[in-house]
Amino acid sequence: EFKHAFARSEILDLTISTGRGDWNKILELKHLEKVSCEIRWIEAVGDLHWHGVSFVGVPSEQTRAMSELLVQFSNNADNSI
Repeated sequence: EFKHAFARSEILDLTISTGRGDWNKILELKHLEKVSCEIRWIEAVGDLHWHGVSFVGVPSEQTRAMSELLVQFSNNADNSI
């Protein structure tokens, strides 16, 4: 989610932070805290723009690990409060 829209095919270097030290440590241990991604789609949702991305220069093994972790983090987000 961003307040502005990035263009399709634009490459972004992102640092991922979950807001939880233990989850950030998991990302760091798997070398997934900093990634490059390509914008694949954009959707306006209220005042924000949601972006779908594909990872760039990330081996398929790490892409799967990132996807699994993001789902796990999302599923456990309510339990972290």
